Amino acid sequence: MKKIRYFIVSTIVLCMIFASTIVTYAADPYLSFGSKTGNVNVKKYADKYNDTWYGLTSQTYNSSTGYTTKFTIKVNARTISEDATNFNNFAKSTVTHEFGHVFWLCDNPNTSKSSIMKYSRNRNSMTAPQTFDVDNVNAKYD
Repeated sequence: MKKIRYFIVSTIVLCMIFASTIVTYAADPYLSFGSKTGNVNVKKYADKYNDTWYGLTSQTYNSSTGYTTKFTIKVNARTISEDATNFNNFAKSTVTHEFGHVFWLCDNPNTSKSSIMKYSRNRNSMTAPQTFDVDNVNAKYD
């Protein structure tokens, strides 16, 4: 369990760094960089997409191991700019939500508990995974 919690904390830090990078590049928001984390190929993009979503994640996994081998996160600076009252927090919330998908968390869980995966969350203030999210990730990997 320690390993997963450490990985989640590391992911939160990555989310904050990436979200801060989005804010830094807000004037010219195209950002593309890749990194190797273990055996996972990570790609993240921020741009002004014409679509209505805030963030979009796609991932590839090895069907024999069940492990993710590649994932891409896209962040829509246009929709975030239009809807945010706190751009930095809104971007962090979006990136953290998208990273939730990498840990197999589903959109909009049917729970009364607070969750970064809920559509109804306040993106201007909720920027980190909640207890419900961490518990679900731990349940997946226990």
